[in-house]
Amino acid sequence: MRRRTLLLAAVLLAGCAATRQMYSGPRRAPAEVGILRSGVVSQGLSSNAFYIRSVDDQAALAFTDAWRGYPELELLPGPHTIAVGLKGTGVFTDTYSLVDCVISLDVAAGHTYVVEGNLRQTNWHAWTRDVATNQITHCSFPGLPRADGTDAAGWTPPCPYGQERVVAIPDIAALTFENFAAVRLAGLAPESGAPDGNHDPFSILGQCVRVQGQRGTTRRNSLDPGARAGSYVYLGDNSFLNLLLIEGGYAAVDRDASHRYLAEFEAAERAARAHGRGRWASPAAAAP
Repeated sequence: MRRRTLLLAAVLLAGCAATRQMYSGPRRAPAEVGILRSGVVSQGLSSNAFYIRSVDDQAALAFTDAWRGYPELELLPGPHTIAVGLKGTGVFTDTYSLVDCVISLDVAAGHTYVVEGNLRQTNWHAWTRDVATNQITHCSFPGLPRADGTDAAGWTPPCPYGQERVVAIPDIAALTFENFAAVRLAGLAPESGAPDGNHDPFSILGQCVRVQGQRGTTRRNSLDPGARAGSYVYLGDNSFLNLLLIEGGYAAVDRDASHRYLAEFEAAERAARAHGRGRWASPAAAAP
């Protein structure tokens, strides 16, 4: 019985040291390849790990815990594109970053590289460190500024969990997000338009916002921009964008579609008309 237990332990220990070969052909000697390892950062009650999602667009799924995948990857010398994600292991559930941080890494034979990084509240950044030389290679988020120093100053982190970044504003009543298509803002008339051509009066382009569907569902409410159904959008200070646009006279109320804030929106529009705000500045426009 003891012999079987020792044998099982040996097998498990061997599994924990699993290394995945990220190249074709027979396995090469350690001096002929580079090793890439995922790393861990802890914060509070949760354990957060940087994991390697892919190498040169080839799925890797290298986690620090061997039972989820391979904690080490073998790479051939030369340039590689490494996609790194952040996994948070909380008390009740795991969460994963929506956006990968991409590292352009020039691998040297016989060298070992560790994925490290920092986590500041809900923002994160990662890099690789050459164990032999301590050389740091920062990652960058696609389409966002790249970090140049060992500190993370200058990089734009992904949005906090549950929020999305605004990347385009097609018109006053629609937004396009980083991770899904444009959505209509519920309760705003699609044809209302901005009176001065400014579709971003509250400077939210590039900012993180919370998107909520009309039935209370959050995130990834990808809707047809021409559809009458829409979403409610809340800014970083939790202010209600749909209502702000109507209060400021930037948009008119959509009375042809049902939504739960219709009465509140109509009251806000009446006040905007009465004070001649935005599109209601001229007496003719402000007339009911």
